[in-house]
Order: sequence, then structure tokens, then C-alpha cells
Amino acid sequence: MANVSFGPATYVARCAGIVSPADHDALVALLKGMCSRRNVYDENEYGMSAPLQSGTKRSSFKMIKQVPTTGPPVPLGPTPPIIWRLVHESLPLKGKQYNDLPAAVLEVAESSLTGIYSVQFMHALGCQVDYRVARRSQVFVINHEDSEVQVTLFSVSSRTTGKPLFEGHAVEARLPAAPEQQVEAARKLGGFCQQLLPMVLLKKV
Repeated sequence: MANVSFGPATYVARCAGIVSPADHDALVALLKGMCSRRNVYDENEYGMSAPLQSGTKRSSFKMIKQVPTTGPPVPLGPTPPIIWRLVHESLPLKGKQYNDLPAAVLEVAESSLTGIYSVQFMHALGCQVDYRVARRSQVFVINHEDSEVQVTLFSVSSRTTGKPLFEGHAVEARLPAAPEQQVEAARKLGGFCQQLLPMVLLKKV
């Protein structure tokens, strides 16, 4: 039976949407002009599920391995370790204080796993792979009302066929939130997303 241990949960406000190929370049130009820093990288993402201790239900999480695509290669020196991030995200929180917010609020817990046999190790613990995808991402960090909003523009393709899973690019905006500032963070993020109209409409999901 799997016993996956995650760190303490944090909160994040989130909105997401799809940008059409026609609006992609204009959105990238806008985000470049707004951001304080930017990164481009590839990711391999595995959707995993693990049995709970009761044995009657399964918990879902993601295994993500990031591969930087910028910078010169390093010919000498030790090979860097392969590090997978284990990410568990709750469904959007429900309740009176969340229903009318412009962004969803989620609980997020993360851990990490190092080694070339990490996926096999998770299999041995009883986890199963539900999907495998490759992501090419651009991440923009933007200062907004004394907070840092992270906007990720990414494409997703099948690890099996290499074909895109949908036309265009997905866009996700996130803002970390302290437990007592979830509502404020969601409202801040909703205000930020208005600046991306009409190129992309980001909704609470």
C-alpha cells in the first residue's frame, strides 16, 4: 500500500483559460512587458493515483519533472540528480465565502522524489499512472498590488503519440494565499486577469 507523505498544505488562488493561436503572440508580448522575470522549460507530467489507508478510495496527485530549455549545456561535472515534484491539489474550495469570488481557491501540498527510478518506486508503493503528458511552458512572474502573480502559458502533448491534446495554448494564473488571506488573494487575481482581456478570458476553475 502506498504511503505518500506531502509537506504542509498551502493555499493558492487560480484562474485558467485557453488562448487561440491568433492571439498567442499578442498575449506573450503583453506578458513580457508586464513581468519582472520569465522562464521557459519542458515538463514531463504523470497523473498518479494512490490507495488511501482505508483501501476503499484513491487519492490523485501529479509527478512533474522539469527540464530547463534555456542556457548552454554543461559538458563537465557531475550529472545533476533527477528530481520529481509530487503535487496534490484539492478541488476548488466550496462555501459561502468562496462562491462569489472571481478566482478559485485550492489547497496545495508538495513534496519531492529524487532518482532515475522514481516512477518505478511509486509503482512499487501501489500507485498507478492515469495519464502521461509533455508540457512546454513559459512562466511569467508579474508584480500586482504588492503580490507576485505567476502566469503560465503552456501547450500539452501526448507522451505516447507526441501530438497536441488541444489547439492553442492553455493559460493559468496563480497567486499564493495565506490561510487568512484567501478571499483577498482571489479578488486580487480576478482584478489582474481583467488586464488580459480580450486576448484571453481566465475563469475560476
